[in-house]
Amino acid sequence: MCVKRFDEAIAEIKRAEELDPLSRIIGANLGEMFVYARHYDEAIAQYKRVLVREPNFASAHRRLGWAYGLKGMYAEAIAEERAALELNSESSTKGYLALWLAKSGKRDEALKILAELKQETSKGYVQPAALANAYIGLGDKEEAFNQLEKDAAGRSEIASFFAVSPELDELRSEPRFKEMLKRMNLPE
Repeated sequence: MCVKRFDEAIAEIKRAEELDPLSRIIGANLGEMFVYARHYDEAIAQYKRVLVREPNFASAHRRLGWAYGLKGMYAEAIAEERAALELNSESSTKGYLALWLAKSGKRDEALKILAELKQETSKGYVQPAALANAYIGLGDKEEAFNQLEKDAAGRSEIASFFAVSPELDELRSEPRFKEMLKRMNLPE
């Protein structure tokens, strides 16, 4: 999947779901594959199916918010990210919430969440990609790149998804992004 073989990845995870239809993580991972393939409607439907079985599964709420946001359905995205935060407060969720708030025109709220994330970095680990998402929403590409470079340099797991992450699409044409992918041996 990280090498853009979406059809194969979707087929494999569908097979896994057939073998274990009640697995919430397999169900959520299928939604994730749909998102990476830019099949947002299918992703939304998949996450909703997971949430019918597991309404308190924070990861499914976060990912559903992700799919809604990528589709431009910001009110729905914000609601799902907030639901995820009520269940499990994670920096990545806050980063996505800031992204969707900013994209929906709620810049002041996005800046407030960014400030919270920055404060959290002094107390413990905050995934740089969470900060990058907030900066992307706020239109600060330079700082978004600085944060993504930290993940890349630290060889974080999230960095392996940079080649396929749709929230990074507006950065793809930038030479700095292409160079970062090249250094990580990821396809453009």
